[in-house]
Formats: sequence, structure tokens, C-alpha cells
Amino acid sequence: MILAASPLAMAQAVTATTNKTNYVPNDKLIVTGTGPANDDVTVLVTSPRGNPVGQAQGKVGSDNRYNIEVFTWPPTNSTTFPFGAYSIKVTAAAAGSSTTVSVNFLASTVTTPPPTPTPAAGRGFWISVHSEGTYFAGDTVLVDVMFTNNGALADPTAITIAHVHRSDNVVDQLLGAQQRVHAGWYYFPYTIPNNAPPGTYGVHIAATLGTAIMNEAATFRVESNARNVATVGGAVANLNTAVASLNTAVTALSQTVAGLTLTALDTRLTALDTKVTALDSKINALQGAIGQQITGAQQAINTNTNNVQTALTTAVQGAQSSITSAVNQQLGGVSSKIDAMQADTRSAAAGTAQSSTFVLVIAGLAALIVVLQIAILVRKRA
Repeated sequence: MILAASPLAMAQAVTATTNKTNYVPNDKLIVTGTGPANDDVTVLVTSPRGNPVGQAQGKVGSDNRYNIEVFTWPPTNSTTFPFGAYSIKVTAAAAGSSTTVSVNFLASTVTTPPPTPTPAAGRGFWISVHSEGTYFAGDTVLVDVMFTNNGALADPTAITIAHVHRSDNVVDQLLGAQQRVHAGWYYFPYTIPNNAPPGTYGVHIAATLGTAIMNEAATFRVESNARNVATVGGAVANLNTAVASLNTAVTALSQTVAGLTLTALDTRLTALDTKVTALDSKINALQGAIGQQITGAQQAINTNTNNVQTALTTAVQGAQSSITSAVNQQLGGVSSKIDAMQADTRSAAAGTAQSSTFVLVIAGLAALIVVLQIAILVRKRA
């Protein structure tokens, strides 16, 4: 049981470090730290007024480290991004662990101590106060104070006075609100009241170091929020114009959609189906007509072929009969002539041998002539 519980007991908590403590306009806010490997990390930035103004996400690497660039500080302060102290909360999702660090958004850099005037002879204890800048009601001013003794940073024995003189002669106390950066360097956060009037505000700081007493002052400017209201009003007007255009587009789209009702669509589909059916009928009729014409042509061809064959057969048979009759007639005539020649030959048989021979020759010639005549007659018949 101890072994099973040990991983949970040893779960790594998330840590966070920012790349700076004090930021000025256009600086980048980068958060680094450690956490459980492969865990998801979320960074949330909250303004001095308690409003979230930025968020970023990242992932812890296998080396248990993460590095997330959150955002770039704006070029000037505003009601959304007033000068003052901001809270940076980093949360590891799976581990359920979180940590918070604070940073400052300032009008000018204070990453190094503000310049300290060289104390005059006999002035060992010296105070330097810096609060310059332009702010709006609701902003937080960070009043930086440097305490030195003969030029060396030194914590005062006591801070006796710390307040702001407003332009309406109201005094707002800062005493007790100071934050120590390191030895001799402090800052006093002052949130300008929402009802504070515009004008030049004075800061008064007094302190002691041993028996030495020192007073110092600085100023800052507060502008009216009317300028911001005007800017916001212009943005709202532009937004209203954009919304009106969007509403017009939505109305037009709605009208178009309304025209495309299901009933109208169904009617169009029905009409299209009717046209398709009619076209199909025409195609079927055309196919039937073409089939009938092809069948009739085939029948006519077959009939004509049979008639031609019959006529040819009849003609050939008639020609054969005519030729046979003619040949028979000619052969009959030839036979009669041969019989007559034989009779003549017999009557002359008593003649001399030369006469007999002559007669035979004549008979052969006659027979040859007859055959030639028959051949000529047959060719003419054909």
C-alpha cells in the first residue's frame, strides 16, 4: 500500500517564474517553470481591478519544464490595462496544482533602480520618488521610492509620511501599503478613485534614518475618462453599424430561404418527373417505330430475294426446255437427212469404189456441218 501511494505523494507541484518583475509598454510577458511531465499548463493574467485580461496554454515537456509566451503588453495604459500590479496564476491540469506570482505594469522601466541624485555635502540620508506618467480613474499607480545613505541603498528607520495630494485638495493615504523590493527600494501602489477628478497629483514621502529626516515629492497626471468613453462610443457606433449590416444580410438570407419552401421544391420535382416520363415515352415510341421499319425492310428484302430466285429458276427452266426442244428438232432433221443420204448411198453402192469413197466423204462433211449448225443454234438460244 505504501508503494502504491508513493507516486501520488510525490506528484510534482507546478512552479512559475516571469521573465521580468516590472514591465513597460510593448514588453513581452513570458512565464517559465516546472511541473509534471506532459501535463497541460494554463496561465491566467488578472488586472489590478481583478479582471482577467490574458490567458495562454502550454505543455510541460519530458524534462518537467515549460515556457509560455502569454502576450505583449499594450503600448499604453487604459481602463482595461491600467498601470499597477497584475496577478499571474499558473495551473497544471492533471496535477491539480497551481501557483501565483505578481508583476507590475509601469509607465517606464524600473528593472534597474531609478537614478539617485548625488547627495550634497552633509546629506547622508536621501529619498528619491518616481511616479511620472499619465493615468485614468481606476488605474493603479506604482510610486517607486529609493532610500540611500551617503549614496548606498539603505532601509529607513521609519516611513513617516506617504500620501497623495489630489487636484481637488483631497489627501489619500499610502502609508502602510508599501512593498519592499529589496534593501532601500520600495513601491507604494495607489489606485485612483473612480470619482477622482483629472489634473496633476502630487506624491509626498517622508522617512527617518536614525536621527536624519528626509522629505521628497513627485507628481503624475490623471486624465478624464471622457476620452475613453468617446473612444468606446465610437467603437460601439462602429459595432452597431456592423450589426445592422449583418442583420440586413440575415434578413435577405431568411427571405431567400423562405422562398425555397418544401412545397415549391416538391412541385418543381413533380414537374421534372413528368417531363422525364414524357421523354421516356417518346424514346420508347421511337424505338418501336424504328423496329417496325427495320422488320418491314427485312421482310421486303426476303420477299424480293425469293421472287428473284423464283424468276431465275423459271427462266433457266424455260431456257433449258427451249434448248432441249430445238436440239431435238435439229437432231430429228439431221437424222432424216442422214437417212436420205444413206438411201442415196445404197442406191449408188453399185458404183465404183471411187464413187463410194467420195460419197462417204461427202456424208462426213454433211454431218460436220449439221453439228456446227446445232452448236451455233444453242449459243444463240443461250
